[in-house]
Amino acid sequence: MYVALLLFVSLLLFASCSKDDNPTEVTKPDYNTITEISYNDHVQFLLNDRCSECHSSAADSAGLKLDSWSNVIAGSKYGDVVIPFDSDRSVLIEMLTKLTGAKHPTEQGAQTPGSDEVEFLRRWIDAGARNDAAQIPYENAANLLYVCNQDAASIAVIDIDALVVIRTIDLVTLGYPVTSRPHHIAFEPDGSHWFVSLIGANRILKFDRDDNFVAEVSIEIPALIAAHPTNGLLYASRFPQAPGGDLALIGVVD
Repeated sequence: MYVALLLFVSLLLFASCSKDDNPTEVTKPDYNTITEISYNDHVQFLLNDRCSECHSSAADSAGLKLDSWSNVIAGSKYGDVVIPFDSDRSVLIEMLTKLTGAKHPTEQGAQTPGSDEVEFLRRWIDAGARNDAAQIPYENAANLLYVCNQDAASIAVIDIDALVVIRTIDLVTLGYPVTSRPHHIAFEPDGSHWFVSLIGANRILKFDRDDNFVAEVSIEIPALIAAHPTNGLLYASRFPQAPGGDLALIGVVD
């Protein structure tokens, strides 16, 4: 009886040692072939693998924690690092592709994510930077500020409460030139539509409340614009070099 018990214990110890000597390896995803992105299984796995040494709750370099979706979206002490649907202007991608001298985190002595990993992060951001519940960051934000970026031919949408850029309207992707120079924005009184004047394209554009392009109207060198509170008209001043006077009256484009 004693010998049988000793043999049984020995077998258990052998099995335990064998298991410890051969730990289960975590398989790295093939980022080129992923079609349905899981935040936790794919994006967070990548951030944990590449970024956790410097950007976690224990070590939040620049105030940036990349250990959860909510922390990624919160950004760093300098602002947002991910702009949903706009990987080109997201700091997370810029630090991996545009850093002068050396790509991040190479200058910190760490291994830079591979091109397949960077492109995967681009795909995730351009698809809305969603979490596993399919939430888009700040999708329910209501207190917004629209800002014209003349040199970039774009409009930044800022969440005033969080003080981060949450969307970008890129005029070039809508077919307007990089020299279109968006200048001023006005909203209809009920907030159903908004307008932007383009100095360099001689246009005023109309968008709906979801930032979808609706229509355009031609006006030479439009400057400031304002929507009448009741009569459905949009007033647009013009720069002095525009021929034909200083003020134009334009009906709201349906």
